[in-house]
Amino acid sequence: MKKLSSILILALLIGICFFSCKKIDDTGDGIKIYTIDEDITNPPDSFLLQYNLKTNINYSVNIQLGQDSGGSVWMIRKVNSFNARFWITRPKDDSIFYIQDETIIGLKNDIYYRFYANNNNYQDLRKLTVKFNKLNYNYDTFNNKF
Repeated sequence: MKKLSSILILALLIGICFFSCKKIDDTGDGIKIYTIDEDITNPPDSFLLQYNLKTNINYSVNIQLGQDSGGSVWMIRKVNSFNARFWITRPKDDSIFYIQDETIIGLKNDIYYRFYANNNNYQDLRKLTVKFNKLNYNYDTFNNKF
């Protein structure tokens, strides 16, 4: 009887861990999904960017977030693969901005930024999904610009 109780408790704990660790799909329906196969120009106000990462190679894509000469404020957040490295560069001056999990940042509309991802020394194949949401903040008065 004691052995049966131990097995039932162990099964219950495994079941709780399995259901509490369920992956949450944050992509939502109707959101445009881009890959790094080609440059992205003037994307919608909310979109996903997916990288297929393997080994320790840097993967990148150029994104121009708008057509006018102003700027916009974006929330950029990793949806999964939190161990993967993710950063932005400005090709004109080689500045780098690292994103750990999530950031809110002001970006100029009329230049291409290069968004990089790296598997951070993991050998297994993984997919990194990054969600971009344009926020209704005034770019001119926003402090955190890149």
